[in-house]
Amino acid sequence: MPDFTGRNVMITGAAGGIGQGLCAHFLASGATVLAIDVDADALSALAAGLAAPGLHLAPVDLTDSAALAQAVDPFAPAHRHVPLPIHPTP
Repeated sequence: MPDFTGRNVMITGAAGGIGQGLCAHFLASGATVLAIDVDADALSALAAGLAAPGLHLAPVDLTDSAALAQAVDPFAPAHRHVPLPIHPTP
């Protein structure tokens, strides 16, 4: 498993099956993860299941560009790197 310590990963569709697996994988690899999904309750369940300090949640609809920018903007500067985007959903 590659070491992603110090890297930021942004995962859309994070509350779905593939997204959950990706979140778990990147967190286990040392990454800081911004989990994005329109389903806030499912994101909360994801956070409870993973219980990882590097996990940040953003309940956002990707079709709302202003809300997406508001969710992502504070994440990138706080972690000093542009996040690696992962989009497992079609």
